[in-house]
Amino acid sequence: MGDHLLIADDDVRVLETFSRNLERLGYTVVKALGGEEAVRLYAHGQPAIALIDVRMPGMDGFDVLKAIRSGDPEAEVILVTGHGDVDTAVEALRLGASDFLAKPVEQSALDIALRRAQDRIRLKRSLRRAQAALQASEAHYRAITEAAVVGVGITDVEENLTFVNQAFADMLGYERTEMWFMNLAQLTTPEEFVRYRQETQSWMAGLRSQYETVMRRRDGSMLHVLVSAAPITDAEGEMRILAVISDITDLKNAERERERYAAELERSNKELQQFAYIASHDLREPLRMVSGFVDLLARRYRGRLDDEADEFIAYIVDGVARMQRLISDLLAYSRAGKRDDRLALSDCNALVEQALLNLHAVVAESEAVVTHDPLPTLVVDPSQIVQVFQNLISNGIKFQPPQPVEPPRVHISAEQGGGIWTFSVQDNGIGIAPEDIERVFEVFERLHTQEEYPGTGIGLSICKKVAENHGGRIWATSELGRGSTFFFTIPE
Repeated sequence: MGDHLLIADDDVRVLETFSRNLERLGYTVVKALGGEEAVRLYAHGQPAIALIDVRMPGMDGFDVLKAIRSGDPEAEVILVTGHGDVDTAVEALRLGASDFLAKPVEQSALDIALRRAQDRIRLKRSLRRAQAALQASEAHYRAITEAAVVGVGITDVEENLTFVNQAFADMLGYERTEMWFMNLAQLTTPEEFVRYRQETQSWMAGLRSQYETVMRRRDGSMLHVLVSAAPITDAEGEMRILAVISDITDLKNAERERERYAAELERSNKELQQFAYIASHDLREPLRMVSGFVDLLARRYRGRLDDEADEFIAYIVDGVARMQRLISDLLAYSRAGKRDDRLALSDCNALVEQALLNLHAVVAESEAVVTHDPLPTLVVDPSQIVQVFQNLISNGIKFQPPQPVEPPRVHISAEQGGGIWTFSVQDNGIGIAPEDIERVFEVFERLHTQEEYPGTGIGLSICKKVAENHGGRIWATSELGRGSTFFFTIPE
């Protein structure tokens, strides 16, 4: 066994007999011939068990028991007496003896008493280890709780706070001591307190949950918080609610600001689209009148006035035509940012064919060769994707060298990867300088004069808006004199 055992008796023969028997059992025995020596040896060596005779001259067993117990309340002390009367046994147990044996002590009775003492020692050691572990764990988690940047609070079944960490107190502007035993009804609105009680029923049933609510700070201002809670049991077995509280006021304010901005943006876009439509309609009418009268002048007076007059008329006709194209393109650009819920499962092969049908005259006149690989079927706004194909094909045909050595060629393909489809439109045109590639997607950005290549500078801007409107993007790679390839993506 290896434990130290103290034996105290004023009879040397009894001491020797006990000592031999116990040493055979594996104990290390310390012998004391009298009460005073027993107390001194116990204090010096702290044996695991003390076997003390009651009837000793001077300091008897009861006095030794009291002295040992005063220094070590958990000491295992077995009293032994030659007078096995009930009163002596009761007094021994009242003073805190672990057990009581009557002389002559039988070996079986001694073994039982020692085994019980050993069991109690092991139990006490286990309890001390468990208590130390519990204290260490409590200190560990208390340190974590105090270091947390979120609020932590514990309430009893009557919604009174029994614990708050510093972060929770700081969050609401209180001293921690002010919040102890404060009822949650004082920290929120009546409506939210009713809701909290409803949530408490779920928590008491063992469910964990989280919900958003508001809490009142000491200065009366309100905080938006996210509460995550779960039931716990304290050391006394009482049910408690442990809650973790996160301040989401800034997040809620940001959400409201984002919603306000989105509503304002939607209103602004609607107004812009309405303005573009009205402006284009109102501008077209006078332009149509001007165009009609200019055409009438050209038919009636061309050749009948001088050459300078014919030139002026030509300028007017060209200017009116360009203004009409600009108004049409501006209207198309304003509409490109809106799908109007016209999404549909569309065969992109058919959309390319529709674009080519719209460009039939241009393709035929330039003798352009437009080809495409098999293209996917996707959920898109078909009219807008037709517009993208039409603009990119048209640019590939238009931006050719002044004296081309071969007809315009445009090839369309698509590649799937990463949850998106990447379309490419490749041409053999004049190309774009690397430093100008980003510019071509901006509104009214033109790299050439009207005399070189007519247009409004809006076509690629429309393509960009359509691609972004579908959750994708558009870009290009090019080299002067070697053609360009435009890419745009559409999510699956």
